[in-house]
Order: sequence, then C-alpha cells, then structure tokens
Amino acid sequence: MSDWRSSTVRKSVLESFVKKGFLPPQEVAHWRVPRGEEFPRPHPSEVVSFLTFHERGLGYPAHWFLRGLLNEWDLELQHLNPMGVLHIAGFITACKAFLRMEPHADLFW
Repeated sequence: MSDWRSSTVRKSVLESFVKKGFLPPQEVAHWRVPRGEEFPRPHPSEVVSFLTFHERGLGYPAHWFLRGLLNEWDLELQHLNPMGVLHIAGFITACKAFLRMEPHADLFW
C-alpha cells in the first residue's frame, strides 16, 4: 500500500464530471469527496473509484459480469488497475460481439 497517495480531489472536480456526464449527480449516486484519508477507507455501502476510470467510460451501475467477478474473487474495484478493467471490458465485448454469448467466469479463467 505504500504506492497510495492521499486524494487531492475537490468537490468542484466531481461536479465538473457530473456536467460532462462522467458521473451521476450526487443525489443519485451519493458520491463523496475523500477528506484526509491517507488510504481509501470506504464505508460498507461505498465503492472506491478513480477519476480516470470515469473519464474512460466506466460508470455505475457497472456491468453484472464485473460485479460478479469482484464478488467471486473477493475484490473491490480499487484493487483493479485501469488495465485490469480494460481486460475485463475487452472480454465482455469479445463474448458479446464475436462469440454471441454472455460472458462467463469459467471462460474468463
């Protein structure tokens, strides 16, 4: 965890993401600005996310396959780097567009 740096995100940045369509409004998604957290410390009903994820189209609610993988592997979204998210998204796309089937965890293995 030594690579983590405290978040420098301000509410104004998140509000600009709402205006751009990258985030749902605060009233809908109940997002909050991390204040003084040296490491991500989400409340039990929260998910840690990164601005770069949203800039590249990862939104909420996330695809059921992603949620299933995170649950199956006992991971949280912040445990994945952007390439991990891209790998999963590419797999979902390959299954749906080329194989014409729903993604399955056994096939992802």
